[in-house]
Amino acid sequence: MSELRTVILAAGQGKRLLPLTAETPKSLLDLNGKSVLERILDNAAECGVREAAIVVGFREEKIRSEIGGEYNGITITYISNPLYQTTNNIYSVWLSYDYVDAGGNGFTLINGDDYFDARILRALLESSHADAAVIDLDKKNLPDEAMKAKVRDGRLVAVSKKIPSAEASGDAIGIYKFSKRGAAEFFAEINGLLDEGQNNVFYLMALDKLVKRYDFFVSPTNGLMWGEIDDANDYECALKSYQNY
Repeated sequence: MSELRTVILAAGQGKRLLPLTAETPKSLLDLNGKSVLERILDNAAECGVREAAIVVGFREEKIRSEIGGEYNGITITYISNPLYQTTNNIYSVWLSYDYVDAGGNGFTLINGDDYFDARILRALLESSHADAAVIDLDKKNLPDEAMKAKVRDGRLVAVSKKIPSAEASGDAIGIYKFSKRGAAEFFAEINGLLDEGQNNVFYLMALDKLVKRYDFFVSPTNGLMWGEIDDANDYECALKSYQNY
């Protein structure tokens, strides 16, 4: 059983997936009989997670109704982001501060549009490193929109879409583990950015600042299946991945 609480970010609508997301959050899109969010929670349950918070916003009542207060042995807490239309996921993460702090042991953070083999999450949770990011080190020639990572001696030293593809070590897939101290340092970086009015940016801007001064390690995907759903092409890829899964 994992002592770490999990935070799943599912506040956005997913406008690039319209009309599929006109009335349905993209985290509820179907993947071979289960929603993206259910797939994430199934993986978390398989890895021993027993407490999770879902940050909701767009059509949040649908997520609450679909998932409920308990799912596959996981106690579910909902955190509402009323500003989801005008902020980015840095603000959603910030809203989870009290939930994470109350857990007292750090947390794992998962983007709500991710799909992945459960063994990826298990490797992260079982890693000897208390602070780590899941990075696909096999992907090369990454597109501009990819969240690129720089890795040096097994440590994450930069993470940003602005990293030139030629300088990238791999693709950050959107799953992170923070120790109690790492979480405190991460939230401090977020707080600093919010104080500057930076509430419409990715939370990885805060992580990029953090890894410049704090040891953050890499948990590789090792060729296992994963993806993120940003647009219709991504969704088609996801559906194909789950045809025989």
